[in-house]
Amino acid sequence: MDLTYESEFEQRICEYLAAQGWLYSPNGEGYDTERALFPDDVFGWLKDLDPRAWERSIGSGLRADSAKEALLDLIVQLRSTPLDNRGGGPGGTLQLLRSNVPVGLRDELKMVQWRPADPTNTTRKAAYDKVRLRIMRQVHYSRKKPHDSIDLVAFINGIPVATFELKTNFKQSIDAAVKQYAQDRNPRGEPLLAFGTGALVHFVVTESEVRMTTHLDGENTYFLPFNKGNNGGAGNPVNEHGPATAYLWEQVMARDTWLDVFGSMLFVDVKTSTNAITRERKTSTKVIFPRFHQWQAVSRMVEQVKTESAGGRFLIQHSAGSGKTNTIGWTAHRLSNLHDETGRKIFDTVVVITDRTVLDDQMQRAILQIEGKPDYVYNVDKRARTDEGSKSRALLKALQDRRRIVVVTIQTFPAVLKFLAQDGSLVGHRFAVIADEAHSSQAGATAKKVRQVLRAGGQEIDEGAEVDAEDTINAFADAPTPNVSFFAFTATPKPKTIELFGRRKTPNAKPSAFDVYSMKQAIQEGFILDVLPRYQNYGTVYQIAEAIKKNGVNVSADDEDNLVEKTAAAKALKRFVRLHPTNISQKVEIIVEHFRTNVAGLLDGHAKAMIVTSERKHALRYKLAIDKYIKARGYDLGTLVAFSGTLDDPESGIHEEVSEFKMNPGVGPDLAEAFAEPNYRVMIAADKFQTGFDQPLLCAMYVDKRLGGIQAVQTLSRLNRTFRTGNLVKDRVFILDFINEPKDIQAAFAEYYEEAEIETETNPNQLHVLAMGLRTFGIFDNQDVTQFAEGAQDGDRNAITAAMSRAQDRFALAWEQAQGDEDTQTVERLEQFRKNVSSFVRLYDFLSQVYDYSGSPLEDLCAFCRELAQWIKAERTHDEIDISSARLVAIEQKDKGVTNVSVTEKGDKLTGPSALGTAKVKDPEMVPLLEVIDTLNTLFDDLSESAVAGLMALVIQAAKSDEVLRSRALENSLENFLKSEKVRDRILDTLLAAPGELGRVVAEVVGDGKGLDSIIAGAFHGVRLDAEQEASE
Repeated sequence: MDLTYESEFEQRICEYLAAQGWLYSPNGEGYDTERALFPDDVFGWLKDLDPRAWERSIGSGLRADSAKEALLDLIVQLRSTPLDNRGGGPGGTLQLLRSNVPVGLRDELKMVQWRPADPTNTTRKAAYDKVRLRIMRQVHYSRKKPHDSIDLVAFINGIPVATFELKTNFKQSIDAAVKQYAQDRNPRGEPLLAFGTGALVHFVVTESEVRMTTHLDGENTYFLPFNKGNNGGAGNPVNEHGPATAYLWEQVMARDTWLDVFGSMLFVDVKTSTNAITRERKTSTKVIFPRFHQWQAVSRMVEQVKTESAGGRFLIQHSAGSGKTNTIGWTAHRLSNLHDETGRKIFDTVVVITDRTVLDDQMQRAILQIEGKPDYVYNVDKRARTDEGSKSRALLKALQDRRRIVVVTIQTFPAVLKFLAQDGSLVGHRFAVIADEAHSSQAGATAKKVRQVLRAGGQEIDEGAEVDAEDTINAFADAPTPNVSFFAFTATPKPKTIELFGRRKTPNAKPSAFDVYSMKQAIQEGFILDVLPRYQNYGTVYQIAEAIKKNGVNVSADDEDNLVEKTAAAKALKRFVRLHPTNISQKVEIIVEHFRTNVAGLLDGHAKAMIVTSERKHALRYKLAIDKYIKARGYDLGTLVAFSGTLDDPESGIHEEVSEFKMNPGVGPDLAEAFAEPNYRVMIAADKFQTGFDQPLLCAMYVDKRLGGIQAVQTLSRLNRTFRTGNLVKDRVFILDFINEPKDIQAAFAEYYEEAEIETETNPNQLHVLAMGLRTFGIFDNQDVTQFAEGAQDGDRNAITAAMSRAQDRFALAWEQAQGDEDTQTVERLEQFRKNVSSFVRLYDFLSQVYDYSGSPLEDLCAFCRELAQWIKAERTHDEIDISSARLVAIEQKDKGVTNVSVTEKGDKLTGPSALGTAKVKDPEMVPLLEVIDTLNTLFDDLSESAVAGLMALVIQAAKSDEVLRSRALENSLENFLKSEKVRDRILDTLLAAPGELGRVVAEVVGDGKGLDSIIAGAFHGVRLDAEQEASE
């Protein structure tokens, strides 16, 4: 391989760092492969730090040589202490860097002097200035593979802390570097690569993006994006002055920044968790290195506070999946140590407000490792319980004692502000208040007080309305507080939050967040799932099946030009549109069958679902109906119901008040824990578990509640948690919404995700257009698909790999040739092909919910494309996600030519659909026809008269053209005409094929029994009126 580009890339980075004060080794000379150390820097640092101790303990001459060897062996031994060392604190490289190293028998010297928090501490500053940072090229790290080398290695005082593999976009993608680490950099027996005891972080770098991992583990290695973000999404913006990734060496590896990251941000996280599927308890150990946006947010806040001191307000809008827990912990720690240029601490105490125990626990562990002080973080609630005293007294004493970091719950927040503003013993103190505005519901006296304050501020809020943490903080944080800086962390800020904590970039600008990590970026980087692609609206589900039935879906194994006949799925959904939308028992059938067909088999049969209801009685009735339905059909499907308080429902046979405990027999008080058990698959909830609930196996949500704005985002986002264990990956979620309109859901998400889209139209024939385009592009052929399908069925990995490799090679060859020829048109076509592969899979997943493709060529093609998408993945992770071709909302029918449905006076007879209502009232059949339209307008007063008239005209025209309908209308009474199933089916077919805007109102009309009867009656009278007029001419 031509290494010219990579060599130039390496040199560019190293020369820049050398110009900024790094020591530069152009090769691996002097590197101790066996020990994974650079001894000259180890010795140089310790000698510079304390020359007397060095001379006393090491000396010179032959004695010095053996003493140095012993010192290096001791460092290796200290570094080899396990990360989860049970006999003391975490070991490994990180602990070595933060510890003193014995030098001889009498002296201990720091392995690193981190940047002193107090800039006036000249002794520490002098030691800090002596720290040696080194970048080394082409490091031959292995005795077992002496010819293998790593492009770059970074050292702190001779200890390797980071490795880098570089690839240039001219030759190889970043995936090639990831693959090289995973497959060719086996950490077993390699000191430099050993987890936790070798280099702490490993980067793969191209000119366009960066990824990193702290744990090399062969094929199981998982790299995280380390990118700035681009236009609210993944990737990096164009850099006019060099590579888009120059921020890595220009900003992150700047001397102060690099040392701050290793000195005050990295930590070892030892955590015991329960496997969501097996329910087994397992302890995992991770080295946590900040993602770019975490480092950037913390750094920006710290620098801004240095500039303006106390009294500022900061809104940090970081999406779910951003790692807010760690970002808040790092922010609290940095602020607690922050000094101004005169050496005065900017904040006496940092107060962290959170209801999440995980945040408190993790912050305690991380700061203990960084500071080595067990009481650095003071939890008011825990201390009050231990001392058997009041929380208020514990809080006030902590503030008076200038505790570094004080953790309180949301309920305590009003007391915090009261003390900060009014208590005389705190005069002159300055505080940072960090609010973790996770949207956990508040109750009791706090909620009541919050509602009072909100109403006093002019907000309309009902007594008993749900109040969350954000409301609580906003209610009490309105007053100016010059001695207090506020830092509000939230994924979905409410308008009041933006108003209180947002900043104006210019005097006339609206307030906005100080730092943003968007939902879009979190989705594109793979930290959360996009919940919208498989969103279904109740009023449009039938349109999908009917469009498939009417327009034809191509699945014949013998002749793909043949169209299928009506399917069971289409018939079932046809029946669905006859059901009244408020009938719970009928909705239950849709929910259960949708779950069993589309959801239950996901995650190896462990996927779960939630039914969101509008109120407690609603949830209770759902529980009764779903359990009855499941029992009648013998399904093995455990359900839980969640609601607060007690209630009765005599209409449903519940004559005594019941609680959720009684409605969930055999289940303890913790429903979230019970729902995690494998026997419970469906949770029915009324205003519970819709914010802050984290169940990674949740793959479907059935919404029977009006949702709007932020509540829609929070509720539907319960589905966005990722899950991966072994070969099981959660890669899709489903939403079936009985109430809300797609445009409203889209608008809600658009505020927090720039490109949130819910398409209202999808043509099923597009699946075949995509399939044909993929097959004829020349990247794969039928033999490849067949070999793959047979290999998948037989478990023959070699056959699968052979089929994939051929397609991958063709794609790569075409790509390289186009790049070499600078053929931008072919490059764009290849990019579109790559996008179409994923679009085809997404659309297939969408349509297969209402149509059975099993056994068809499309099924094999989809499986092939699902795998192919991984083999030809784009070089950049920030390619815009293509979701335009798959939305579970509606499928547009072909327009039948109805262009005018207004009522106009053009003569005495009906001249087609455009002339509905033109006959005069004297016509005997015209009177009942106009009565039908009036009835429909009364039944559906939210529909326009033109919409109702348009549907009526469409049905009359169809009935006149259909010999069966025409003859039955002329030969039968209205009563018999209404009773005919054939009549109803044919008219229903016509309605379901309604074009354009008419198709969007059909669901409301035909979902009501009276509405459908009125439409049929209108057809009856319309046919008779037409016949009467013909006879009179």
